[in-house]
Amino acid sequence: MLRTGLKIITLALGLYLAGFAVYFFTLPAAGSALRPAEVSKLAVFTGGSKRIGYGVQLAAQTPHTPLLITGIHPSVSNNTLAQRYGLVLGASPAVTLDRTATTTRENIAVLQNWSADSSATIGVITAHYHAPRVRALLQQVAPQLAPSVLILPVVPDHVPLHFYVREYTKLLFAAAGLV
Repeated sequence: MLRTGLKIITLALGLYLAGFAVYFFTLPAAGSALRPAEVSKLAVFTGGSKRIGYGVQLAAQTPHTPLLITGIHPSVSNNTLAQRYGLVLGASPAVTLDRTATTTRENIAVLQNWSADSSATIGVITAHYHAPRVRALLQQVAPQLAPSVLILPVVPDHVPLHFYVREYTKLLFAAAGLV
């Protein structure tokens, strides 16, 4: 009985590690093949370094592209965002700031509400390690929106291994529909 239990644990650990290796070595590269003309809207899922800056940079390259920044911490003021990232708030096209989303699932719900035009191609800016989970949750939360989303990954500086492990574990739970 004990041997069977150990075999099952060993097998489960082996499968987890093999899956992690596939996840890690197939993560998208930064800015994967983006040509600004490909997107008609941009959305930034906050939560890590470089995301907002990259979103603002892309928005500047495509001046008629609306920009959504979702998941902004409530303590971050509009002035801070304007000063740190050069955002021009109140400009046309609109920059929409969301402070309600606290999870990836909530970010996707905000994105779905913001993007009324289902024919629009939306560039979603997030960390490269977060991209697979965003894609999995899009299929669950907003399957009609998923085909029109182009993930635009950024690679943060100095990502510790435990971030990848944590994100891979979250991906497994999301893929299983448990989060």
